[in-house]
Amino acid sequence: GDAMEFHKFFPSFIWVLRDFALDLVDEEGYTISADQYLAHALAPQVGSFEKETLERNNIRRMLTAFFTERHAVPLVRPLNDEEQLQDVTKVAL
Repeated sequence: GDAMEFHKFFPSFIWVLRDFALDLVDEEGYTISADQYLAHALAPQVGSFEKETLERNNIRRMLTAFFTERHAVPLVRPLNDEEQLQDVTKVAL
């Protein structure tokens, strides 16, 4: 009943992926968008009835039910060198 109407009042869900280094490709190797990556991450895991998997799937179900508009924004790591990253203000542009 009323729980199904909550999505009308929830804002958009924006998932910011910090230090993102993965290639955005599907199982067949085709390029996908960040939003498609998010949709895949929120898809239920099948084939396992372990408590942890069921709990994670419940969280996925709630996120997709309450936040009907979802977007992902990957932010790449600005530097690979950890030492430079610790003092990024001294790195030349």
